[in-house]
Amino acid sequence: MQLSITYFGQAREFAGGAREFLALAEGATLEDALRLAAGQHGPKLAQLLFDAAGSLRRNVLLVLNGAHAQGGALRDGDALTILPSISGG
Repeated sequence: MQLSITYFGQAREFAGGAREFLALAEGATLEDALRLAAGQHGPKLAQLLFDAAGSLRRNVLLVLNGAHAQGGALRDGDALTILPSISGG
């Protein structure tokens, strides 16, 4: 199955582009997709998405098909948007 991912902010920088398509096995989960993307793009994206314990960071907004991503199995054609939190002053 295929998943579309759109990256914003630092995620776009670390992924090397604004959008990509990932090929995933049937039954793959959101976390599976994020781990695959992080593995393909290197440690900076991995550190943005996951903490030292390997858990998804809570300060990254994940939107799946226009709604807050809740996890579970993905479907062919799903669209994921990754929005890292913005900080500064």
